[in-house]
Amino acid sequence: MGRSRTNLLAILVLAPLLIPSGFVFAQFTFVTTGRIKTSFYANDVALKGTYAYVSYETVGLCIYDVSRPSNPSLVSTINNPGSPEGLVLSGDYVYLATYNDGLRVYDISNPTNAINVAHIDNGGLAWNLALSGNYLYLANGSDGVRTYDVSNPTNVINVGHTNNGGTAFEVTTSGNYLYLANGADGLRIYDISNPTNAVNVGHTNDGTAHAVTVSGNYAYVLHSSGAGFCIYDISDPTNPNKIAQTIHLCSAVMFRGLIVSGSRAYAATSDGLHIFDVSNPANPVDVAHTNNVVGVYPPSGVALSADYIYLANQSDGLRIYSLAGPQLKIDPPSAGQLLVSWPSNYYTFSLQQNSDLNSRNWLEVTNIPVVISNRNQVVLSPNTASGYYPLQLQP
Repeated sequence: MGRSRTNLLAILVLAPLLIPSGFVFAQFTFVTTGRIKTSFYANDVALKGTYAYVSYETVGLCIYDVSRPSNPSLVSTINNPGSPEGLVLSGDYVYLATYNDGLRVYDISNPTNAINVAHIDNGGLAWNLALSGNYLYLANGSDGVRTYDVSNPTNVINVGHTNNGGTAFEVTTSGNYLYLANGADGLRIYDISNPTNAVNVGHTNDGTAHAVTVSGNYAYVLHSSGAGFCIYDISDPTNPNKIAQTIHLCSAVMFRGLIVSGSRAYAATSDGLHIFDVSNPANPVDVAHTNNVVGVYPPSGVALSADYIYLANQSDGLRIYSLAGPQLKIDPPSAGQLLVSWPSNYYTFSLQQNSDLNSRNWLEVTNIPVVISNRNQVVLSPNTASGYYPLQLQP
């Protein structure tokens, strides 16, 4: 699918680019670059090189060549019993949670011919998984968490099991700790310094936890039923401390739909994909949103590569967004004025302003841009100590 004007979305990311006067400026707009539409549910996506690996309910594992993100092409499909959910890549292998069929391992050394090389099923419902060294941790629904030795991917061995109730939906690891989104039981933290004997060392419950990811000293958790997006300080894993909560967007969430990269968190929720600026984890700011939800299920898997976002968008299939667009530039403040500019060889944008980043009531800047050296230029005379200026795509 080539880029066209109708594909451009009026979605903005406000990057934490600070200048002496305290202004923050938008850097990117979002473009639907490519799409694979199917009648099946795309549940998760992972990337390796120029290939995207997508799990589809009832269809199995599909592998796409995404060397041209604007025109992804199917190169192979493999289907075994079960209903594929979360997946993770390591080396030449894909580890796939298959709901009522347990765990399957595929050799993808030749992406055009993926081969099922191992299978293990200990009951439960396999939702999602995480790898740490030679061990794989499976979020197995009401069965809890299973630990598998995958040092030989063709001979997976169950070496550990823990269950504190709840419903194990998603699991991630960081260092010697495992973090579990455990449904109505909330967030559980386990010491896995001995992988065969995971020990519960921390717990907090702020709602039905569906998705979790960890970055640095912070755990990010998506809840359903109005509890929303929570951030916890986990510098002491035995005492997770909630430092932020955003409750206005998550009436429902699926699983695996949360990743953090740098200062941004990407959250798949009931109304599409949200991007938060988490440069200050105590104050996450919802700075971008796109809603291409089709049918009853929200997106459930997100992956990043270079300037692209890959979204497993359930019955809408696989969507690929590019982070492309004009960068705002500001010259150093002089005599109480700011010179704001952006390239003029893009589609038409208008400059907006607001003194409150959390507000959605953005005002148009009425100054008419002047084109000089292929750049739109606007001179501003701000009357506040800080302000925010994004670009808004015009229809």
